[in-house]
Amino acid sequence: MAHTVEAASLEDLDPLLECWLALVESQRAFGSHIEGESNRTVARQLLAEYVDAEMVAVARSKSGLLGFVMFYEETGTYEQSVRRGVVENVYVRPPARGEGVGTALLDHAETALEDRGVEVVSIAAMAENERAIEFYEARGYSPYRIVFERPLDEGESVNEPTTN
Repeated sequence: MAHTVEAASLEDLDPLLECWLALVESQRAFGSHIEGESNRTVARQLLAEYVDAEMVAVARSKSGLLGFVMFYEETGTYEQSVRRGVVENVYVRPPARGEGVGTALLDHAETALEDRGVEVVSIAAMAENERAIEFYEARGYSPYRIVFERPLDEGESVNEPTTN
């Protein structure tokens, strides 16, 4: 399938939002807590900000939008020893999967971040999303930080580690 990857424009906003909603719904199968429809308005606003800042790219073919990727340079309170970029939300519509679209989107994001002086790139996947984890590992990514979660159900006891 012939496709191109380029910076998103505001004209892409509505199909981009629909892709974001599809991504959110697909990630719920892997334990994501983000809700789609109830976040439609805020997601549209955030996507518009990313488009304006040239931090989102889209893949398209003659048939329309195939997927997208969001990325940015990490900034914060603390000085760090490297400039780090973050890639978020690599999404490819199901009919276009396995056609190199995800690879092209990730290539675009990494190149754009490198052009901005970023030295390392991080990306996250839901722990149960084995396909995404395998894709990122095949691209040379390795675990950097692990996030743990547990429900705080009433009546559930947690065993404290013992110290002697």
